[in-house]
Amino acid sequence: MNSPHSGLDRRGFLLATTTAAALTLTVGCAGTSDDTKNAAETGTPQRGGTLRAAFAGGGADETLDPHATNLFVDAARAKSLYDKLADFGTDLAPVPRLAERWEPNRTLDIWKVTLREAAFHDGHPVTAEDVLYSYRRIADPAGTFRAKASLEPIDLAASRALDATTVEFRLKRPYAEFPNVLAAFGAYIVPGNTTSFDQPVGSGPFTFGSFTPGKSLTVERNDAYWEGAPHLNRVEFIVASEESARTSALLGGQVQCAHELDPATARTYEGGGKINVIRLPGSSMQGFVMKTDRPQAANFTVRREAKLTANASPEPVAKNATLTVNGRLTRANWQTHKYDGYSGRSVKLQFRRAGTSTYTDVKTVTSGSGGALKTTVKATADGYWRWYHAATTTTSTARATGDYVDVR
Repeated sequence: MNSPHSGLDRRGFLLATTTAAALTLTVGCAGTSDDTKNAAETGTPQRGGTLRAAFAGGGADETLDPHATNLFVDAARAKSLYDKLADFGTDLAPVPRLAERWEPNRTLDIWKVTLREAAFHDGHPVTAEDVLYSYRRIADPAGTFRAKASLEPIDLAASRALDATTVEFRLKRPYAEFPNVLAAFGAYIVPGNTTSFDQPVGSGPFTFGSFTPGKSLTVERNDAYWEGAPHLNRVEFIVASEESARTSALLGGQVQCAHELDPATARTYEGGGKINVIRLPGSSMQGFVMKTDRPQAANFTVRREAKLTANASPEPVAKNATLTVNGRLTRANWQTHKYDGYSGRSVKLQFRRAGTSTYTDVKTVTSGSGGALKTTVKATADGYWRWYHAATTTTSTARATGDYVDVR
C-alpha cells in the first residue's frame, strides 16, 4: 500500500496501515550505530533491526488465521504474513496487490483478475486456485468470517480459474465497484486446502517465526517478497492489553511502537523529544448503508456542505455610524477533502436585535473571489449580524454564527 508518509510504506513500516493513533520512539529501530542514528534523524530507511510493537490483544484464544481477523493486532499480524488481491490506497480507492490488474465485461457481471508473479513462503506460486479456495473458505455458510458479507456479490460456485494466473469472477448482479470487494478487510489469500494456521504460510512481507497466543508473535523478513524485502529483519508483536502497560513499555524502551493509545496520552507525552505521534488522516472509512427498497430512502440527494463566517467591526460602534460586515462562504471539495471559497453566490446579511430571537434580512451580497463577503450598514441598535446562504440542489444551507455589536 503506497503511503505519503516518509518511512511508512508497507516495506518499511507496515504496522502504520492499521494505526489510528500510535506513539513511537524517535530513535530508529535498526540498531545504535551512527548511521542508524543519522537515518532516524533524516527519515532514511536502513536495512536491519527489530521492531517491537505493543498492541491490545485477544487472550489465549488468539489465532493466526487471517480470515478470523477482528482486532487491530489481528490485522497487523495478517498484514505481515499475508496479502490480498487489492488494498485501499491513500485516497481509499482500491489498488492492486496480488492482483496485477482486473477487467470487467461490458455488463459488469463478469470480472477477470490477473495475478502478479508472487510466491508463498514455502516457494509455491500464488495461483488462481488458491484465490478461489480462500474466497470459498471465507464465504462458507458454516463459517463466521468477517469478510463473508463483502464477498456476497460473487457467485463463487460459477467462478473459475481460467489458468494458473487468471481468475474469472462471476457476479450475482452487475457491480461497478467490484474492486472494493478484492480489498475487503480480512479477504487474505492462503494456500489451497489450508486448514491449520499453527505454522502459517502466506505471501506477505514477513515469514512466521514463533507465536504464543495472548503474548507475542515474531515474524522474519521475507527476502523473496514480490514487492521487495522489508527493511526490518523482524517484527515482534507484543500483547499488552492495558493501555498503561503499553505506554510504560514505550517510554521504557521495551517497545518502539505502542498502538491504540488514548489521545490524551498522546498529548501528554508529545513534544518531549522522546516519542512521536503517528497520525494517518483518512486512513479509515465507514459505510453508510440505506435500505433503498423503502420509500424514505428510494431517492435522496447528497449536497456539499457550505460554511459561513461573519465579523462586524468596529466593536463597539457609535450609534448611526458605519458598520462593516465581512465574512467568507466556503463549500466542501470532495476531491481535496477541504473547504474552498464559493464565489458568485447570493448571500443574505441578517440582523437580530438584542433581546429578540428572530433574524431579519437586511440586504443581499454576491460572494467575491475566494468566497469573500463585505458590505456596510448603519449601526442603529445592539444586536447580532450574520450571513445566510440558502440551500441549492448541490449545496447545503449555511448560517454564520452571529457577531454581537454593542452600539453606543
